[in-house]
Amino acid sequence: MALNYAQRADAAADGTFVKRVMVGAVKLANYTAASEPDTTPNHANRVAFASAVLANPGAYAPQLALGVLTQGVADDIESTDDLTDINVQGALESMWNAYAGVADGGA
Repeated sequence: MALNYAQRADAAADGTFVKRVMVGAVKLANYTAASEPDTTPNHANRVAFASAVLANPGAYAPQLALGVLTQGVADDIESTDDLTDINVQGALESMWNAYAGVADGGA
């Protein structure tokens, strides 16, 4: 049976899952800051958010963990163990723009 919203919130607080998300976020932030083309839509905000994540990944990981568990990739899981690192990375990539807008007040 898939996780309901309350179970997803509990799962997002699991220390091991938060660590997995933190590593994925740092990986994506490194790419965004160092290699992403300047022509990427929302690039300046994406880089600003990436810099914030790189400066303090532990502060952002819990927020991002909850975000990952709201993505479609988590709709049919019974635990976070059902998500591969590739699933986590894909979820982070799909929501990066949304979080990048939040990082600078949505500008």
